[in-house]
Amino acid sequence: MQLTWPDRLTGLKLKLGRDPTLGEMLAEAIDHTMTPAEIEAQRQSYMRAMAPCEHGVADFEECPQCMPGRTARVAGLKIVEK
Repeated sequence: MQLTWPDRLTGLKLKLGRDPTLGEMLAEAIDHTMTPAEIEAQRQSYMRAMAPCEHGVADFEECPQCMPGRTARVAGLKIVEK
């Protein structure tokens, strides 16, 4: 039986007797094999992220209707509030 990521984190927390640090979680992640359900959830998340917004703009962060009050990014710079 494959362990899900939340199960692995729960086991790590029990083993350590405290919340794991980011480094400890990253070390645990190296040995984690994603379950079919986790792979499917990641696939769906990626598909949503790569789909155009409901206004047809390829990147919702560039859409003035999705992100009102912001200017578009230029050459990778942060979005600037108007």
